[in-house]
Amino acid sequence: MKKILICLIILLIPVNLVLAQGKSLRQAQGEAEYVVKLSAIAPEGTSWSDIGHQFADYVFEKSGGRLKVIWYLGGAMGDEPAAVRKLRLGQLQGGVFTVVGMAKILPEIRILIMPYLFKNYDEVDYVLGKMTPVFSQMFDEKGYKLFGWVEVGLAYFFSKKPILTLGDIRETKVWNWAGDSLETEIIEAMGYKNIIQLELFDVLMGLQTGLIETFFCPYYACLALQWYQYANYINGVPLAYTPGGILVNKKFYDSLPRDLRDIFTEASYKYFPKLIPMIRQDHEKALEGFIKHGIKVIEPTPETEKQNEIEAQEIYKRLGEKHFPQWLLTGVMNARNMFRAGVTE
Repeated sequence: MKKILICLIILLIPVNLVLAQGKSLRQAQGEAEYVVKLSAIAPEGTSWSDIGHQFADYVFEKSGGRLKVIWYLGGAMGDEPAAVRKLRLGQLQGGVFTVVGMAKILPEIRILIMPYLFKNYDEVDYVLGKMTPVFSQMFDEKGYKLFGWVEVGLAYFFSKKPILTLGDIRETKVWNWAGDSLETEIIEAMGYKNIIQLELFDVLMGLQTGLIETFFCPYYACLALQWYQYANYINGVPLAYTPGGILVNKKFYDSLPRDLRDIFTEASYKYFPKLIPMIRQDHEKALEGFIKHGIKVIEPTPETEKQNEIEAQEIYKRLGEKHFPQWLLTGVMNARNMFRAGVTE
């Protein structure tokens, strides 16, 4: 589920690494007392890069040129695991990461991608709001500061055949990302009989040849990857949420003068929250395009939703304690259940 997001962002616009680096390097011309090198998979010309450059310009101007942000976009520092390695070596000071990169630092963050955890973005926003101090502390203990959330969105099942229930999905040939141990465990726990493991760039050929009939993907990712051409139906129940975040090396951040730390923090809270509504709008436009293309959205019945919930609870029991501390799983589930019950604070 989670690795789709990295390739999604790469594929949104043809990546030209030279151009992607060019703007960042132009921003870096001249002398600055402090330089922050940040990485992002998003290429130049996307909403992600536009916000990133606005953030960099604000920091530079507000600090009077003392603090400069250099972006390495479009995978210029490699994929996210490679960027995290460079972050640890001090070649980078931070970046915008999907759950893939975040999990290299804090594996427990993957609790947010458990199946059928969220029904909609209202639930996502409430749970993240309640759990942000917890995750911030956990990242802090690992030596990193969490400056906010970004996302790639909710992932849905697409299929060539009608997929009203989980039973319908189980009877199809379902794609699973090769080599992802947790994802494989989840898929197997959900009872799928025909799991086809392929790398991401083999999926399109698998759909074209009929090797795969069903796959899960965020709407915009499906559009970017062109997989939607081989789907006739979308199951209207979100399978999983796919988060991301802005992380900075805590040791570096703490080494900055107090006024520059304040400017960096202020800029983070001013600009990065703009990304989520922009990304969600892109998802809505993609869905509208799918419907015009003739793809049918199958909305869940109350019975289907109840069955999904029962099966999800079984998965959490089987896999939760193995991969996550019980207190964290309880905290996330309690926050979500409070929201569903209308007991919000």
